[in-house]
Amino acid sequence: MKPEFPEFIHGEHIKTIAKLIFIMMDATSIKLNCFSYINYIFKNQIFGGILMSLIPSAFAATQSGTSSSAATNYMSFLPMVVIFILFWFLLIRPQQKKAKEHTKMITELKSGDEVVTTGGILGRISNINEQFISLEIANNVVIRVQKNTIAGKLEQGTLSKN
Repeated sequence: MKPEFPEFIHGEHIKTIAKLIFIMMDATSIKLNCFSYINYIFKNQIFGGILMSLIPSAFAATQSGTSSSAATNYMSFLPMVVIFILFWFLLIRPQQKKAKEHTKMITELKSGDEVVTTGGILGRISNINEQFISLEIANNVVIRVQKNTIAGKLEQGTLSKN
């Protein structure tokens, strides 16, 4: 049972997806259960090559009965350690630095500073409490916002230019 593909389907990946769709349609029409559907996929090697490339050779060697050393066991954790280190330097550490800089900026705010909120509201600080800041967004129009909603500090005179 080989499905015929329309001419507009090009490339092996698209054909693999189309095979899966045809198999699912066929499986539902014959009312195959889930296990026979999965078995059909693996027998026809639709995903066999992909999955076999993901199995490390060290794991396959231990399953076949050959002995493995402690170094091989540690080597199997090496990719996870490398991924964690990459996540640390590319995601976690920069986010911590950004949060620390934001906290420092919030603590250094004073009355008269011009700021922008995360919602995009521009205003001049008229009063500061522990948790809230009063922003004057127009003449005699004052709103209260939480301190942590302040996205950044603007240069003095930015509001007067508009």
